[in-house]
Amino acid sequence: MKKSFFLLPILFLIYSCNIKEQSEIQKEVIAAQEVIEINANDLVTSFVKDSTAAAEQYVGKVLSIKGKVGFFEQLDTIDFKTNDSLPGIVKWFVERLESDINTSNIFFDVSKVKQSQPPYSLTATFPREYRKELVGVKEKANVQVKGKLEHISTLSQTQADSTKKIISYTLSLQGCLLEKKK
Repeated sequence: MKKSFFLLPILFLIYSCNIKEQSEIQKEVIAAQEVIEINANDLVTSFVKDSTAAAEQYVGKVLSIKGKVGFFEQLDTIDFKTNDSLPGIVKWFVERLESDINTSNIFFDVSKVKQSQPPYSLTATFPREYRKELVGVKEKANVQVKGKLEHISTLSQTQADSTKKIISYTLSLQGCLLEKKK
């Protein structure tokens, strides 16, 4: 009885966090019938002008975004050592965490957008299994990326008076596919 009581909070935590692996989101992206095509600068501009309207229009949708690569990174440095003595749910959780950390990311160059305060940025995250298709992606290259705009991350700082100051917003495309590169 104690084991199942301990397992329930863990399952609730996983369910409430809505943990989705990048490759699962990529399957949704591949299967999407409706795709909104937009330029990276135009997408960020729409959020700068009216973030609420832009969020309603784009968040949760599959987008095909054309833009210039500002920065490209591949993370594959995290390797958790698991052994067979761990419970299955713990091993599964660790493997999913490792898979989501070891991704490839394109940060679009949106410097031409009249930046607001706080500024916006746009990233595209690719699953670890997609590394071979990203060979040859360089800074300043023009690319077209298809992905799901899952969320907007907010980076904030707590001030001395306990108020929070927002430093930046990041529009985050998840489960991405590289459609074109030049």
